[in-house]
Amino acid sequence: MDDAWLVILGHMPVKIPCDDKGARHLWHCLLILGFRIIHSVIHTVHHSLTLT
Repeated sequence: MDDAWLVILGHMPVKIPCDDKGARHLWHCLLILGFRIIHSVIHTVHHSLTLT
């Protein structure tokens, strides 16, 4: 999981360009980050429910 976070953070632009391409890139990164967080939470909850 840590490797995935490093990959995401590595793809995040340090300086956000004002052009449309930069904005799309940022949103793309945020979407991936959001999906990974949601997937991680669902996986954790599902795992804890399976154990109990």
